[in-house]
Amino acid sequence: MTENASSQIDLLATILTKTASLMTDVSESELDLQTPCEDMKVRDLLNHLATWIQVFDRAANDTELLIDPMTFSLDAGWGEVFERHGRKVIAGLREKGFDRDVTMMTDPMPGSMMMSMLLMEYVAHGWDIVTTIGRPFPYTDAEVAAADGAARSIVQPEHRSPGFFSAEVEAPADATPIERYIAFTGRNPR
Repeated sequence: MTENASSQIDLLATILTKTASLMTDVSESELDLQTPCEDMKVRDLLNHLATWIQVFDRAANDTELLIDPMTFSLDAGWGEVFERHGRKVIAGLREKGFDRDVTMMTDPMPGSMMMSMLLMEYVAHGWDIVTTIGRPFPYTDAEVAAADGAARSIVQPEHRSPGFFSAEVEAPADATPIERYIAFTGRNPR
């Protein structure tokens, strides 16, 4: 594994740890708050995160997917599930790398695309959580830059539709790195 790949995995490990902590920090009274994600309350977003980290685990480790991502749901413990599978994702990436094809659902895809998806997904959804529940944003500028670069490498105009990415929002002239990234993902950064 190259030094660059190893440092990307290290960066992702930190992002996943911070995301798990945010998920664990959500209180019962915050579960029904509306997030910046269209049609997602905090509870829905936590389920989304706990579901898809298991799909990434399957891909990173070449194992069988033991859940149906379309129906999987929890009533609690999202952060713990996310943390457990996040550790498995990192272990699989360290052992097998991401310069190979992986299978998330049915069709193989480049492992580099999966890595980009991991980087962009959890910083953006971490922002969704902190924006909704009023916590400090935990990700560094380097983590935001990695997420932003990953998103710009894979989000194409044809991905901009309901259920995926809304149209890019114009970022204010004085936007911070996270605000520029969030605007790219189609959310209003302010």
